[in-house]
Amino acid sequence: MHDAIKKLFGYENTDPYVYLVSTKSGDKVNGQIAVDVIGFTFLKKWPRAAIFIGKDKFTHDLINESGVFALNLLSVKQMELVRTFGMRSGKNTDKFKGVEHAESGTGSPIIKNCVGYADFRVIEKVDLGDHTMFYGLAVDSNIMSEDTPLRISYFKKNAPVEWITELEKTTKESLVKSKEFFEKYAKQKGLS
Repeated sequence: MHDAIKKLFGYENTDPYVYLVSTKSGDKVNGQIAVDVIGFTFLKKWPRAAIFIGKDKFTHDLINESGVFALNLLSVKQMELVRTFGMRSGKNTDKFKGVEHAESGTGSPIIKNCVGYADFRVIEKVDLGDHTMFYGLAVDSNIMSEDTPLRISYFKKNAPVEWITELEKTTKESLVKSKEFFEKYAKQKGLS
């Protein structure tokens, strides 16, 4: 069934951009890599986005507390940030240490030299069991460079083998944690 679902929804044929989702709550900042981002821009006055963040992530906790996040669109020149923000937990380390950034209007970090960013206030949260969908209204955005945006296919083709191995390991660990969250959710919803 899983393979059929992936094919039906086009997951095998997509090549999404790679974003750094950043946030700040009090004096705590964090960020993580995300590719599950849906933009809603057809109403010019209300540009919005939906992001899907795993409940096991520190970024999830901070967005949940603060109600703000920023999407930083990474460039192909910033592949190392995928390793920094996508393969480590911010619970135990300051991912922004040594990474040049500024603070947005909401307080979320904006990475220097990214292709561009959008800064959001959360207007809706949806519990999806293992993830939360944070639906945000953009309060600011800017294009910062003409560099080529980083896509998943480019990263997979050009990243060092040890990065891919490390990413596969962290993805498997996250899958185990996600299963635990969803099993609890499924029981609450009468799905199991």
